Amino acid sequence: MEDQLFNDAVFRLGQLGADRALTNHKLLRRVSRILARYTGVEVAGVAVHNDGMKHPASQTYVVGPWSDEQSSQFLDWSSWADSDSDTATKLSSFKRNTIHTLDELFADDGYQKSRLYNEFHRPLNIIDQAYGIFRRPDGCELFIAINALEADGPLSEKALTRFTKIAPFIAKAWAAGWRREPSWVKGLKPHCRAVLELVLEGFDDDQIADKTGLTYHAVRAHLKRLFRAANVRSRLHLMQAYKEERAGRPDNSPRADQPNDVVTVVDPMDTAFGLSFSAAS
Repeated sequence: MEDQLFNDAVFRLGQLGADRALTNHKLLRRVSRILARYTGVEVAGVAVHNDGMKHPASQTYVVGPWSDEQSSQFLDWSSWADSDSDTATKLSSFKRNTIHTLDELFADDGYQKSRLYNEFHRPLNIIDQAYGIFRRPDGCELFIAINALEADGPLSEKALTRFTKIAPFIAKAWAAGWRREPSWVKGLKPHCRAVLELVLEGFDDDQIADKTGLTYHAVRAHLKRLFRAANVRSRLHLMQAYKEERAGRPDNSPRADQPNDVVTVVDPMDTAFGLSFSAAS
C-alpha cells in the first residue's frame, strides 16, 4: 500500500512536469495538493523565490482548511520584511535538497519572536514544520514545507519520512514546469496576480469574481492595471504578451556561479518520470 501511494504521487508529479500548458499558479497548487495528500498532513505548501531565498517569493501556494482566496495572504508573509533579514540569510545558508526542522532555523525563544510565528503559524494554530529548499540551475529556488496543526500534535515520523521521500520529486516537477515570468509581473499585488492567473486559465470576469471573492468592478479595475503594466489594450493581447515574453526566457539556463546542488531537467524520454535529479553528496 505504501509503495502504491508513493508510485501514484510520483506518476502524478511526472505528468505535471511534462504539461507545458500549466500556468505557474496551477503548477504550485497541484504539487501542494499532491504533497499534502501523500504525506497525510492538512497544511502543506510551496513558495518560489526567483532570485534565491534572500529575496521575496514571487508566488506561493498553501493547502489547508481555507479557500484559495484566503491562501493568497501567504504571499504577503513570504515577502521579507526588514525584521526577517536574519531568517532569510540563515535560510540562504542551509544545505539544499535536505529536509530541515524549525529548531535548525531558530534558537531558544527566537521562534516565538519571529514574524513567521506571530503572523503565520500562531494565527493558524501551526505548532510544527519541516521544510526543504531546492535550487534550479538558473538560481530560482523552491521552498517546500509540511506543517502540523495544534489539534494533530507534532509532525509524525511517518509524515517526515514520506516528506523526505517525495520532496525531490516535487522539486523535479517544479523545475520542469515553472516558467520565469515577464518583468512587469513582479510588481503585481496578490489580488492582481490572482486575476492574471485566472485570465490565463481562460475564465471570464464573472467567473474570476466568483473564484477570488472580488466584486465584478474590482476585477475590471485589476484588468486595467494589468493592461497598463503589460502595455496592451485587450484581454487577448494581455495573454499573448505574457506567454510570448515568458516563452522567450531561458527556463533553466545555468548561471556562471551555478553550484552543484541543483535540480536539473533532462529529455522526457530518458526516464519513466521524465526528469533527473542531481544533488551534492
